[in-house]
Amino acid sequence: MYTSIEFWKHIDTPFAITLQSDTLICHHVRNLDLKATYIGGISPFNTTWSGRMMTKYTTKEFISINVNNNPEVNVTIRHHLNDGFSIRNVAWVHDCITKYGSFKQINDDDLMNYCRENLQSSKKVLEKEAFAFSSDNGHSMCHDTPDGGGRVCPLGVHQPWHLKRSFSGYSELVFNCTGLEKLKKIHETQNKLENVFKTTSNYNYCGKTIEFRDIVSQLPPP
Repeated sequence: MYTSIEFWKHIDTPFAITLQSDTLICHHVRNLDLKATYIGGISPFNTTWSGRMMTKYTTKEFISINVNNNPEVNVTIRHHLNDGFSIRNVAWVHDCITKYGSFKQINDDDLMNYCRENLQSSKKVLEKEAFAFSSDNGHSMCHDTPDGGGRVCPLGVHQPWHLKRSFSGYSELVFNCTGLEKLKKIHETQNKLENVFKTTSNYNYCGKTIEFRDIVSQLPPP
């Protein structure tokens, strides 16, 4: 859907925000700088494409890039930016899809990052901006600002419990992001329900038929 120009024709705002079901905005938006054409949470890799780009002969490759505990001063981000919690400039997305969106083998995440690096209209994203915007899968957490301005926690999170960099780091994030632990429990319950649906509505255990509603009743409350 996000790689369809028809979808984006219906978005009539200058910017669009993506919030997946496992994301959370942690605090009020204060002086959000919307100069970036696309920004999301930092991932510990970047993606390169070899061969003839935007053809069936293109090969996708991953390059591992370490994510530091704190951003560096005036350093442009080189990492893949996950779109689970992200903001994108709608006019820029139109340009991106018009130029590169015909390549059906590329997903939304990869397309946005490819355009971020290759479209002339793209705006550079600094490490400090990406760190302050989102924690994605726990690869970045609360951090010290590169200018010595103190401690900063991200505006939002995308399933940061998947990779806890450290217990104290995750605890700090939980303390500064109201509702994070509740979201985690809801997401865990959702995953259990999905696993049940993937099997069957009921199953036989030791000659006894267990119905789906009996399984649901055993799940913890959100």
